[in-house]
Amino acid sequence: MLIRKFTANRGDLSSGNRATHARALPTTRSALDTPGSKTRDAPFTSRVASQPTATGGDQHQCRQQQKPLRPCHGLSNIRFHFADLSLSQGVAGTERYERHSRESCLCCREYGVRRRSNGVVNPGRMRYIPDLPLLVARVPMGIIQNDLTSRQPDGRRLGLCCYLVAVNFPLAMCLNNLCEEPSAFHVAITFIAPLLLVALADLAARRMVSDVALRSLLLVIVVLFFLGYGHAHHLVFQQTRIQHRYFLPLWLGATGSLAFLFVILRRKPLLGHIAKLTLTTSAALIVVQLVAAAPVLCSREAGPVALEGALRPTSPSSTVSAEPGDPTRPDIYYIILDGYARADVLREVYGYDNQSFLDALARRGFYVASRARSNYSQTRLSLPSSLSLDYLPSIPPQASYDVHHQRLRVLRKKSRVVARLRQLGYRYRYVGSMYHPVDAAADEELFPSGGDGSYLRAFISTTILELAHGGLRLFDHFPDPVEVNEYQFSHIGQPKSDLGPLYTFAHVACPHAPFVYDRHGPLAEAVDEEDAEADHYVEQLQYLNGRVLELIDRIDRTSGPDSVVLLQADHGSSLLGMPQDPSRAQLFERMSILSAYRVPESVRRNLYPTVTPVNSFRLLFAGLFGDDLPVLDDRSLYSAYDAPFRFVECPEQPPSAGTIQAALPKAGSRTR
Repeated sequence: MLIRKFTANRGDLSSGNRATHARALPTTRSALDTPGSKTRDAPFTSRVASQPTATGGDQHQCRQQQKPLRPCHGLSNIRFHFADLSLSQGVAGTERYERHSRESCLCCREYGVRRRSNGVVNPGRMRYIPDLPLLVARVPMGIIQNDLTSRQPDGRRLGLCCYLVAVNFPLAMCLNNLCEEPSAFHVAITFIAPLLLVALADLAARRMVSDVALRSLLLVIVVLFFLGYGHAHHLVFQQTRIQHRYFLPLWLGATGSLAFLFVILRRKPLLGHIAKLTLTTSAALIVVQLVAAAPVLCSREAGPVALEGALRPTSPSSTVSAEPGDPTRPDIYYIILDGYARADVLREVYGYDNQSFLDALARRGFYVASRARSNYSQTRLSLPSSLSLDYLPSIPPQASYDVHHQRLRVLRKKSRVVARLRQLGYRYRYVGSMYHPVDAAADEELFPSGGDGSYLRAFISTTILELAHGGLRLFDHFPDPVEVNEYQFSHIGQPKSDLGPLYTFAHVACPHAPFVYDRHGPLAEAVDEEDAEADHYVEQLQYLNGRVLELIDRIDRTSGPDSVVLLQADHGSSLLGMPQDPSRAQLFERMSILSAYRVPESVRRNLYPTVTPVNSFRLLFAGLFGDDLPVLDDRSLYSAYDAPFRFVECPEQPPSAGTIQAALPKAGSRTR
């Protein structure tokens, strides 16, 4: 079997034949187009076979009689058809090619003919090439060249461009929060609402813009303006700290200029290629996101990783011998006070004596670890470690946090603490924070507005709608700090919903910045960390002390004085800064934390002054439930935010008072 291929040849027709074609072609077309014509009604192959050529009479026999026309098939970006178009140079061949292009093959009709100035079609000269197994068809080379270089993409495919771009934003939100296990209803809203708005905009644009490529690109710009605003502002804000009132005009000007450029390029081939590139890129981004999230998607059902030491009683007579769910087990409260510095740091760095607060804790039965340190210098590293009862897995020092973001969240969300307490019949209550509003693993979630909407609120904060929601505030990416803090203070110690034991976890973002309190109560306007001084931290800490003591008294009324309470900071303060190469004074400030325990005597006798958070629940479970969990070495690993896994070992001994004084900023300098 042989396959013929057309090659474009501008010299196929002699000057004499051109006139013959010019005279004969209109008559033939009229005959073909006459309604009820016998020739028109006859099958296409029969009509062509009955036509004589201009020079050879009936000697031309079309091979279409043996091989009927077949539909066009797409292969990559080139359209092929498997019809044997072997034609002569005469009028009949021209007529037949014309009829083929009009009746059977769209690719020939749109791209596959070369026309002379006198309107005569040049079908090309035939030659034989080796047979390929039905992957190459007989088409003029001009079709291939035209399709690769200047062919406009199909309009129906270009119409999907704006929808694919819109899908990328909620998809990224969903895949980056898999470990938070958001509500399926809230996730569906983030997909349906943008797609519905894009569909309505598309219907309206069809009445105003007829060009498919231009309409698709303009809708893409609209999508980027609304759904991409928060992302763009966040990137710029990290570098310039620009506020919304200044960034919004810049964003509007940038997107408007791009739309104006596309309008100028309308009806240009370049616009179609830009639309096709946008379509391909948006589809590729969807695939990339799904591939990147595949490990987390596959591991979502996996439970907490087993400890080296078993979470089991050392003997049949454990310290607390009660059945699962037995109300005689004490309620447990684990309260994180974000950035709460140790007493000697407050005295040496801030010039504030916090002894009165520590004495008040001691009167309420707390053991205060006087030389406690955090295991890590950042919340995102410290909490996964303390809740998993172990140090973080080995991660290369040069690695970025974003690469291991989901992995660390799994350690925090599916923690060993919750797993063990659930085995013992505890219910898990989570009181949401400004940074982590919900925990889908909890049996009971408490957060302002009923605990719902945090996922939707986070999604809105990445869109243009956050301007209306946040009122152009600087901290509009998060809920109001005062509202969240006060809600936590009033709900951490609220009565239980049943008689079983309760485990409550709360992360209070205080005395950490933003500074929203003085010693008497909320400020009229929040002070950002970049604009704060040392006094702002001390004032907020003093207000926090009073609220913490009130909270402990409320816990005593609802859960009893025998309830277990762990007051602990995830890291210290940062008045002296957090560089990659810290001084001893900077290590001392950042890694020294408040750590106070109100526990039964069986646990208290094993506590020691230098205990770190990684051993807190090991000591608690061993003393309270008899679990066989060895105490780990107390290590304190510092790292800066821009290099989170490049750790520096913090020495246990604090620096001298002279070293600390030399490192203090001058009066009036700001915190970092």
